[in-house]
Amino acid sequence: MKQLAFPFTEFRYGQRELAIAVYRNTKGGAQQLLEAPTGMGKTLGVLFPALKAISSEQKIFFLTAKNSGKRLATEALLRMDDDDRKATGCRTLELASKQQLCKYPDKACHGDDCPLAKGFYDRLADARRSALEAGVIDEFALVKTAAEHDICPYYLSLALIRWSDVVVADYNHYFDFTAVLHAYTQAESWSPVVVVDEGHNLVDRARSMYSASLSTIQLLGARKAAPKKLKSVFSGLIRALTDQYDELASGTTVIDSIDADVGHALNDVCIKVGAFVADEALPQDSVLLRCYFDILYFQRLYELFGMHSMADVQRASNDTITLTIRNVVPAPFLEERLNDAHSVTIFSATLRPAEFYKDLLGLNEKSSVYGALSPFKSEQLTVRIATDVSTRYQDRKGSIAPICEQVIRTHAEHPGNYLFFLSSFEYVEQVRSYFMREHPQLTIWTQTPGMSHIDRNAFLRNFHASNTGIGLAVLGGVFSEGVDLPGDRLIGAFIATLGLPQINPINEAYKERVSQIFGPALAYDYTYLYPGIRKVVQAAGRVIRTENDKGTLYLLDNRYAESRLRGLLPSWWEPKTVRLR
Repeated sequence: MKQLAFPFTEFRYGQRELAIAVYRNTKGGAQQLLEAPTGMGKTLGVLFPALKAISSEQKIFFLTAKNSGKRLATEALLRMDDDDRKATGCRTLELASKQQLCKYPDKACHGDDCPLAKGFYDRLADARRSALEAGVIDEFALVKTAAEHDICPYYLSLALIRWSDVVVADYNHYFDFTAVLHAYTQAESWSPVVVVDEGHNLVDRARSMYSASLSTIQLLGARKAAPKKLKSVFSGLIRALTDQYDELASGTTVIDSIDADVGHALNDVCIKVGAFVADEALPQDSVLLRCYFDILYFQRLYELFGMHSMADVQRASNDTITLTIRNVVPAPFLEERLNDAHSVTIFSATLRPAEFYKDLLGLNEKSSVYGALSPFKSEQLTVRIATDVSTRYQDRKGSIAPICEQVIRTHAEHPGNYLFFLSSFEYVEQVRSYFMREHPQLTIWTQTPGMSHIDRNAFLRNFHASNTGIGLAVLGGVFSEGVDLPGDRLIGAFIATLGLPQINPINEAYKERVSQIFGPALAYDYTYLYPGIRKVVQAAGRVIRTENDKGTLYLLDNRYAESRLRGLLPSWWEPKTVRLR
């Protein structure tokens, strides 16, 4: 790829300084946490200077947690007009998972079974040539090209990685055990520039990547699907789980370690089922194949079990036993992948405090922290902290009337659309019932558990400039981040919770393990406080999206008045305290 001529003068205030910081970090081959306000155009401000800084031999891996993040990245690259893309030769590929792209999940991945695999390499060169002509190969272009050449879209995408300058992908494609981008990095001795979008999500996503579960009901299903010669192997693992954990009480029990008998049974399954899978072509949706891969993953985590993880057993009322390995600190798994990159830029609107993310993500000692100048002014967002109301669980019943009446007053003084975030669906329902009973004239729309994509879109369509009403949602849910409602579509938000994770045996075990690793002083903050405030700041970021937006934010809990909590809020906010009663 030729050098990009995109000038920094094209960036607006705040975004320009951010772009320069990314450029210097990329050139210097360093690791960086970069915090910048929601709505300032971080994707554009990070991606283009990274492109400007790389050499002709380097690649950029733009990693994101959600499909919306991938869209923003490809749209930012499309802002380079066709002439610019052709002049630089920049080729962008958007990766998707095998599950998303597979057209024949009931077939095995080889030419004797899947029609898209037969003659794959005969058609690959033409398909690759057609795809690369597009410049930006998003999922739609990839599927279209694959269909035109009668070739597997997933394996076509893997073949295009070597030919691409920018690869836009999910976190898993670089950070997971089986990550294809990291595998290429090691095999080809690449030195990629890794850019992590919405980096606050990487902690929870990485914990999920390095966690795994096995249940007796899952193993019974695999045993049923297995041929006769393998049934006893699954029986042995089921028996090992039952012998070790059948005497535990119903519910969740945290355990210190996993018994060696379970480990031996795991190894037996991996060896014998692995030999069978190597000889037999099983379809992608095979119950046996899926269970085998799950056991392989579990066994790897079992072998790497250490202080960074914990284990627990859940016994259900139907006697199902589920054994889980949960990652607490992903740093030992992530740091190798971060160090294999030429440079790393992890950016988000909420990376405070930086030490929390450095400790959990495994950034090196030389990593830097950069806080971008905000393009927003405090006058744009009126922030109020209610000091005479508590939304703690034991105080929740008494909080409903005062917080709802404040919503009514604010809505009456400044009619428009507002988001009202609460801690749970139960709390949402209590607030909805209050509004319907006391203020039936108020227009409200409500998030419900398990909303479909269509239902979510219908919820968001209520936010239009000619409407006026309140959207009730759960903090940390699908409407807390990645939602863009600029201008009069949204003029305010109410947050009636600190977003703290629920106190339960699992989180308390997390807290104990964090205490052992980082010390008791950080245990509560790392387990509860910082993850909660992160969700608050993300949700509040829905209100001000452009330099012309104005809005109101109410933080409805007296704990927000504490100095250490206020220190975690964005520096450009100027909150004032009020009393609701």
